[in-house]
Amino acid sequence: MVFERGSGYMKKEAAKIYLKNGKPEQYYAYREKCLGKDGSVYWELIKYYKDFDSEKAFELAELAMKKCGENLTEIVIFLLQDAKEKDDHIKYKKLMKSAKLRQSVNYSVVLEIMGEG
Repeated sequence: MVFERGSGYMKKEAAKIYLKNGKPEQYYAYREKCLGKDGSVYWELIKYYKDFDSEKAFELAELAMKKCGENLTEIVIFLLQDAKEKDDHIKYKKLMKSAKLRQSVNYSVVLEIMGEG
């Protein structure tokens, strides 16, 4: 009932109850319906999915790169680490260039974590 009529705050608080009661899939299903321009929501979902549905995690990361204007640092690092592991030098260079140009990415953190700073 809360998910049909409640405010955004009420819905988010109700979803947290699922998480606290051992039903993370319902919490994250709700969070997935609330994607906007803030990368932190995408990052929360990516962290949840990366261990058991890596394809979904990468889909969310790519979507975040297209839609988000805030908090992309962790997502960029996630994608860079994957490109580095797969020896995909072209993707790695494109991501680094994109990270450098985006205000939503803390480029110095990216350089430090990726061992280039």
